[in-house]
Amino acid sequence: MSERFYPPTEEELLKQRILTPQPSRAPYSPSVDFYEPSPRSQMRLHIEQREDGTLKGYGFTPAIILIGK
Repeated sequence: MSERFYPPTEEELLKQRILTPQPSRAPYSPSVDFYEPSPRSQMRLHIEQREDGTLKGYGFTPAIILIGK
């Protein structure tokens, strides 16, 4: 005769959780270098305005060019 399976009670689950050793944590090491900006983050939206007040157009240009203007 086979035994029936009964789900564990809350007390049994608590005991199991307390008695189970916790895995050791790996030291934190970021997978990317946060100090070096990516080329995409260096791009800024550039809009030029004509003399008559209308917009000439827009495109993405490096931020270095915009700083000098």
